[in-house]
Amino acid sequence: MGGLDGTYLAACVIYASLSGRSAIGLDRRYESKGQNGKKKFYSIVEKSVVIKCQQVADQIVFKK
Repeated sequence: MGGLDGTYLAACVIYASLSGRSAIGLDRRYESKGQNGKKKFYSIVEKSVVIKCQQVADQIVFKK
């Protein structure tokens, strides 16, 4: 796991905890447009890591 992977896992745990919903299916990439109109990416996590993080988050929050 890399630096953003841990951040993504934490975000999944927080999401599941606050919403009461599964983290499975959350986006792996978040973007917006900068002041110059170009796309700006905040987080990009590999697909294989995303699935594992979402599963672990659900295990932590829902004790699955």
